[in-house]
Parts: sequence; structure tokens; C-alpha cells
Amino acid sequence: MKYILLILVAINLSSCSKDDVTGSLLGDSSRLVSGIVVTNGYGQNLYQYGNPNDKSFINELGMRAVCFPNPASDFIRIECPETITGMWMIEGQPSKKFSGYDFHTFFKDNSIDTTGISRQNILDNKDIGTAIDVSGYSGYYKMILEINDSELAWFSLYISQENDALEKLDAYW
Repeated sequence: MKYILLILVAINLSSCSKDDVTGSLLGDSSRLVSGIVVTNGYGQNLYQYGNPNDKSFINELGMRAVCFPNPASDFIRIECPETITGMWMIEGQPSKKFSGYDFHTFFKDNSIDTTGISRQNILDNKDIGTAIDVSGYSGYYKMILEINDSELAWFSLYISQENDALEKLDAYW
């Protein structure tokens, strides 16, 4: 019986492609928070925790979309050099198991799974704008932007109503 089980497992593993394995490793990629980029109130990156799986948007002139400050307590500002045509904020799922994963290469040819993302969205349509009130939230989140009806960018966020947000990030990452 043990040998039959081992043979079935071996057959199953050999029939998996690299994409199947990557998909199973990443799971629900839209919720994954593998790190946090700490930004100040001007949108400047200060440092990072973990290995953030964020995907930025940079236009032809080198201008990028930014979401700041991070961590946040009351408002998050969004700046984008192009038109934001969709915006979703969903609960994030932090994970440290991707510390050595190359997200930059992976996201060149892949994107996050946005199937059903509207059902997970915690923003009201009235919230779409350059300043979003997050004073009622706490924890890890993923901010996903649709830009020019065609391209996605996303940012991992940490929101805390306490004054010890950086200490909490330090403790986890």
C-alpha cells in the first residue's frame, strides 16, 4: 500500500508543469503580502520588510504610481501619472515563505488573479480618488489599481491605528 501511494505521488508530481507549481506556491496571489515597502508622507521609499510582491506602474516619462504613507493610520494617498480606471483594496495575507522569490521576473509575464476581486473589495465606489480614508481599518491590505483600463499595479499596505506600527512590522518580518 505504501508503494502504491508513493508511485501515485511520483506520477502526480511528474505531471505538474512549472506553472502549476508556481500557481500552487503563490495561491491567491491577489491577497499575498510577502513584504512591505515603508514610505513617508511624500511617497518616498525609506526601506522594506520582507520581499514585497508589489508591482509598480511607470509611464514612458519614468513617472511612477505611488501609494503612501506606508504604514498608514488615517489616510492613504494615491498618485499616478495616468488615469486610474479602477481601484480595489482587499484584505492581505502576510507570508514570510517567499523571502527569496523573484517577483520582478514572475510578474513580467504574469499578473495577480483578479477573478472575484470586486467581491473582496472593501472600498466603496465613492472612495476612489487620491486620498482614501483608512481610519477604520487595521492589518495587512493589498491596494490594486487599474490604470488606463489595461494595466494593473498593486501595493502591499500595513494599516494600524496604534502608534507602534513599525514595531509590529519589525516583530513580524
